[in-house]
Amino acid sequence: MYVLLFVFLPTMFLAAIAGMWFSYVQHQFEETSWQRQNDWSIQDAALEGSSHYALPGMLSWIAGKVGVHHVHHLASRIPFYRLPEVLRGHDVLANTRRITLRDS
Repeated sequence: MYVLLFVFLPTMFLAAIAGMWFSYVQHQFEETSWQRQNDWSIQDAALEGSSHYALPGMLSWIAGKVGVHHVHHLASRIPFYRLPEVLRGHDVLANTRRITLRDS
């Protein structure tokens, strides 16, 4: 019972906060793009409506490369361990709006 109360619940609480923070930061930033249905395209929405959250190495790995969220919106079937390769191969994706921990 104590393990549940003092280990499991605080860990779940912190993970939930981190998940909400990552999602919020990647979709709500100053230059984000909001389009009406007539002007909407999946490519523009992915590149202009979500960010590249540049997390430090170990944090990026622990979070499953969640910072490369704009690529997820374009092609969600790319596994997290291939995302750095995708960024290296496509300058447009690598240079999309980058947000750092300090910026967020």
